[in-house]
Amino acid sequence: MHVYKKPSGLWAYKIDIGKNPRTGKRQQKEKGGFKRAKDARIAGEEALRLYRNKGFARPEAVTFGDFAQEWLKSYATTAKVSSVRIRKHQLGHLNRYFEKIPVQKIYKKQYQDALLSLAKTLAPNTISGIHATAKMIFRRAIEYELIYSDPTEFATVPRPKRKIVDPDENVPAYLEKSQLLDFLETAKEKGIMPDYPLFTLLAYTGLRIGEALALTWEDIDFKQHVVKVSKTLYNPTNNAEKYELLPPKTETSVRIVTMPGHLEKVLAEFNFQSSKFRLEYKEMWYYPKDSKLGFVFTAPAHPGHPLTQRLVQTRIDRIQRLMNTPVSLHIHPHIFRHTHASLLAEAGVDLVQIMKRLGHADDTITRQIYLHITKTLATETAEKFDELLNKA
Repeated sequence: MHVYKKPSGLWAYKIDIGKNPRTGKRQQKEKGGFKRAKDARIAGEEALRLYRNKGFARPEAVTFGDFAQEWLKSYATTAKVSSVRIRKHQLGHLNRYFEKIPVQKIYKKQYQDALLSLAKTLAPNTISGIHATAKMIFRRAIEYELIYSDPTEFATVPRPKRKIVDPDENVPAYLEKSQLLDFLETAKEKGIMPDYPLFTLLAYTGLRIGEALALTWEDIDFKQHVVKVSKTLYNPTNNAEKYELLPPKTETSVRIVTMPGHLEKVLAEFNFQSSKFRLEYKEMWYYPKDSKLGFVFTAPAHPGHPLTQRLVQTRIDRIQRLMNTPVSLHIHPHIFRHTHASLLAEAGVDLVQIMKRLGHADDTITRQIYLHITKTLATETAEKFDELLNKA
């Protein structure tokens, strides 16, 4: 640090603040206007301390909770809203153990003990997410030179011992073929637009509800007979006019799904009907950014805006009450995804192709459904063989 007197008679300080990362040249910060050299020196020392501590006046007093909150603010500037919400939730678990503890006072054993404690009530995948968040926070603390050792390094996420998988154990709910046909027929005869096209699309493609509601007519390619999945609708408030279009859940979720002939026919008819509404409403019809044709499934009370998941569930509940044969299962949007997987397995499609169509890199639920269906088919095959050999 250099303290000097300016021609005006006032004092100033000059401090080094490292090198410019692009040019490699030395950088300095200068400030004047002090009446005494002592005042300039005190101010310069404080400025230098703040620079070295990256904005924290007393790094030894920075608690995990305070630092994590600052990290979350920075993270939120580049991450998806849904990702920020997840990280915030994971941070809540970490704060139960470390919120009031200075960052420098959190040690490896402390952190590992916290993971072991979390394992008593949370699933391994949930703990892995919490662990990933903690690693990001402590690595940022190292960058800021608040700590020199990462307590998350070498920590392990507790996992239960592997057990023999029973194909019939905890099989996710799905509709039988007859139940699905009954639901779709009821939607066609007694539903409110766009019930039938929407539920037909969910059943025939296995799309997630957020992916389906984010579709614009540009995503429906009638020439190539495909649906292009490249985004998902995020709308936690269920306000049709306050939504976000975000990238899908994972990289494998970005995909092109072939349309069966029946679905293509249903969507073509629906597109013709929708175009009439768009022409009728003219400039009152809402169009999302980068779309000239608009959303496929729109909210009746908000012309052109996307349907909300709450309204979708309300429509499902209504159709379920009107079905010819009562179904004891609670039908929800995701059950069509499970049902699609079960029908593909029953049709003899292998697991890899099913997961590719659904946009999964790996998925326990799909695997459970597949194992259950293929076990049932294997039993039927054995019975047919027995009948063939012993019918005499």
